[in-house]
Amino acid sequence: MKKTVSVILLLGLIFSLCACGGNKSDAFFKYYEYPDMSKYITVKKYKGIEYSENIPEVAQKIKKKYQTDLESLKLYKETELTGVNTVIESDTVVIDYVGKIDGKEFEGGSAENADLEIGSNSFIEGFETGLIGKKTGETVKLNLKFPTSYHSKDLAGKGVEFTVTIKKIKRKTFNELDEVFASEMGYKSLDEYKKAIADGIKSDYIWITKAVGEASILKYPEKELNNNIEYLSTQYATYKTSYFSNYEEGFNNLMREYAEERTKEEMVAYYIAKKENISVDIKDAEKEAESTYGKGKYTQKQLSDVQNTLLVKKVMEFVVKNASVK
Repeated sequence: MKKTVSVILLLGLIFSLCACGGNKSDAFFKYYEYPDMSKYITVKKYKGIEYSENIPEVAQKIKKKYQTDLESLKLYKETELTGVNTVIESDTVVIDYVGKIDGKEFEGGSAENADLEIGSNSFIEGFETGLIGKKTGETVKLNLKFPTSYHSKDLAGKGVEFTVTIKKIKRKTFNELDEVFASEMGYKSLDEYKKAIADGIKSDYIWITKAVGEASILKYPEKELNNNIEYLSTQYATYKTSYFSNYEEGFNNLMREYAEERTKEEMVAYYIAKKENISVDIKDAEKEAESTYGKGKYTQKQLSDVQNTLLVKKVMEFVVKNASVK
C-alpha cells in the first residue's frame, strides 16, 4: 500500500536543479542546440505572475512548513479527539480498510487499526485526500487506481476500491513560533526565519507551480529526455534492486515519469533564456566548476553541466524578480 522511498527521493532530485540553485549532476544537456523551443513547449506566462501570501495555496504551504519544522523539533502534542469530528490535513486517523480489485480482496490491501497521517502521501494518490472532510465513525468508499509505476507488478495500473472506516482522529497542537524556536532552526531571529520560509515558498510557487506547472509540452526532445532517463536510472539503481526487483517495467515507468518532469523544467528555462537573452559567462561557470570539482579536475561535460545549471538558476531568479507581488 505504501509508496516506495525512491519516489520521495526522486522528487527532491527533480526539482534540485532549479529550486536549490546549484546542485550538480553528471547529466549533459544541450538545449541551446535547439533553434526554436516553441516547437516543443508552450509557456503560458513567465512575467507578471501574480503572487501574494494570501493566495490559499501559498498560505497553506507556509502554515504546513511552520508545522513541519515545529514537528521536527517535537514542539507539539497529539491528542485523541472525543465525540464526532471532521478529518483535516495533518490529522492522524485510525482506520480499518479493505481493498478489492474486481470485487476480490488482495494481499496487503487490508488492515485494522492502522495509523495514517493525512498529508504524509504514504498511501496511493487519492486515499488520504478522500478522507478529508469525513467524520469519526464514517465509512468511505474510495475508487482509486494504482500508478503504472507501482512497485508491485500485480497491482500496477489496476483500479481498486477501498472501503475505509474512520475509527479515531488524533490531532496535533503545535507550539507557538518564538525566538527560541527560530534559534533552534539555525536563524538569528524569528523574523529572519519567517522571511526565509516565505522567500522559499514564493520562489517555488512562482517558478514551479506557475511558470513551469502551467507550461504545456508539445513534444519532448528525445535526446534530452533519454539523457535524463539514463541519468536517473543510474543514480537510483540501488532502489531498483530494493523495491523493483521483480518489476523492472515499473521502475522504468517511474524513471520516465520523473525524467519528463525534470526535462519540462529545463525546457521552460531555456525557452525563457532565449526570449530574454539570458546567458551565463563561461568564466563564471569555470569558477563554479573549480569550487565544485577542484581546479583542473573537471571534464568538459561537467563544465557544460555547471553552465547549464547556472543558467536555469538565473532564469528562475529573473521570473521571480518580474512577478507581480502583493
